[in-house]
Amino acid sequence: MAAEYSRELGVKVLEGQKRLARLGFKQGGVPGYGLRRMLVSADGDAKQLLANGERKSIATDRVILVPGPREEVKIVRDIYCMLISENRTVYTIACELNRKGIKYIGDSKWDYLAVYSVLTHPKYVGCHVFGRTSSKLCTPVVRLSRSEWTLRPGAFMPLVDQAAFDEAQRILRGRTINRSDEELLDNLRSLLADTGRLSIASCPERP
Repeated sequence: MAAEYSRELGVKVLEGQKRLARLGFKQGGVPGYGLRRMLVSADGDAKQLLANGERKSIATDRVILVPGPREEVKIVRDIYCMLISENRTVYTIACELNRKGIKYIGDSKWDYLAVYSVLTHPKYVGCHVFGRTSSKLCTPVVRLSRSEWTLRPGAFMPLVDQAAFDEAQRILRGRTINRSDEELLDNLRSLLADTGRLSIASCPERP
C-alpha cells in the first residue's frame, strides 16, 4: 500500500509540474549560460532575480527564465555566428572561447558539451522545456524522446532568433558524427561513383 501511495503521489506531482511548465514556469535546475532566473508573482509581475542557490519562499510565486548579463548574451550569439557564418565545429568554438579567456558557468572552461548545449537547447530561442529526462522512484535517469517533452514556445525573451536556431540544428544534423553507418557508406558509394576512387583528396572537406 505504501508503494502504491508513493506511485500515485509521484504521478500527481509530475502532472502538476507539467501543468506549470505548460504555463512557462521553470521547475528547478540551473538556468544555463546567458540566462537567469526571475522570481514573479502570481500575477506575473517581476519581483527579483534569483542568485545561485536561492529559492522562492512564497508558494504562489513562480520562476521564469530571462536573458542574463549583456556580455553573456553576446557570447551566445557569437557562438551561433561561429557555427553558421564561420562554419566552425563545436570543438573549435569551445577552443576559441577558451583562447579568448571567456569563462563558462562558475569560471570553468568551455568544452564540447557546453557549446553543444547552447546550440541545441530550445530555451535559447525562448521555448521553455520540461521533462527531457526521467527518474522515477530512484530509478536511473533516462533521456526521453522529444515527443515526450513538455514545451511552451514563447515563454520568455529569446537570446537568438528562430531562423538562427533552426539553421544551427540543420548544420549539426548534417555533421558526420550525427549520421548512421549506413548513411556514411551511402555517401562513400556516391563519391566513389563520381570520382572513380576514394582518397583524402577526393573526400569533401568536413567542418
